[in-house]
Formats: sequence, C-alpha cells, structure tokens
Amino acid sequence: MVLRLLSEADVHRLLSFEIDNKRWFESYIDPRSAAFYSVDGLREHIAEYLSLYQSQEMLPMLIVDDCGEIVGRLNLRDIDMLDRSAYLGYRIGEAFINRGLAKQAVKELIAQIAYLNLKTLIAYVSADNIASQKVLQHNGFLPIKTHEDYAVIKGAFVDCIEFHRSL
Repeated sequence: MVLRLLSEADVHRLLSFEIDNKRWFESYIDPRSAAFYSVDGLREHIAEYLSLYQSQEMLPMLIVDDCGEIVGRLNLRDIDMLDRSAYLGYRIGEAFINRGLAKQAVKELIAQIAYLNLKTLIAYVSADNIASQKVLQHNGFLPIKTHEDYAVIKGAFVDCIEFHRSL
C-alpha cells in the first residue's frame, strides 16, 4: 500500500473507483451530484483539489495497492497553518475493507505530514461507524465530543463523534 498525491492523470481510474463504490460510499456519506460521475466531473473535482493543495489548504491523497489499483482516498482538508490543525477524511473501497488498509494509510499519512508542523488532526465519524472509530483510535485519536444530528445520510440525521489527535 502506498499513499500518493492525487494527479490529473488519475481521472479515469478514479472515475472507475468512484462508480464502483458509489452505493457503498453513499451508505456513509451524502451522495455526490450526478455530474461528479463523469470524466468532466472528475476532472473538475481533481482540479479543485489540486488548486486547494497548491494553496496549502488541502492534501488530497490516493491509497494505492501494490498493483497500482486505487483502493481508497485520504484527505487532509481545511489545513490551518495558524491554528496548526487539519481535518482528516478517508474512505476505502468496499472490495478492500477488513484488510487494515485504513489503519495503515492513516498511520502512513501521520508519518508523512511532519513537515506541515501541525499540532492537531481532527476527524468526524458517524456514531454508528464502529470500523472508522477503531481506525482512528488505533492511530492515537481520542473521542472529544458527540455532535447530535451533525450530518444527514440517506435523508436522516445522524450523530457524529469528533476525534482529535495531537501531533
């Protein structure tokens, strides 16, 4: 497993990954627009993320297996260099769950971002997403607070747990 920066050259492989996992991801997050699931939609998405990367507001990464297949995504977003914090988000394709890839990817990301000199990583996880909670706790994140009705998934409000990890 390797973490690498998202690239414009990833558009077709990322589109396949996103289409293959659309139903799976939408069981945990709100659906993306229909336009997202097209070559043009993904090009726009990648361009936006790379622009945010250039302005040091985001670190958009792909999780790639040893054969070069995209198995997941991992992002730092809302990087705040004054507060020295960032928000962590990740997802693993359905065919690749239960292999420890999320745990390994988060661990690798933490090792790779020392140069950013951040002091806190923050992540929000649905209260019923036990697997993601375990990934975070395995990597030194602590639950800080439960936010009631924090997100909407499949039209229903869900509680989310805020996790922090000091660096």
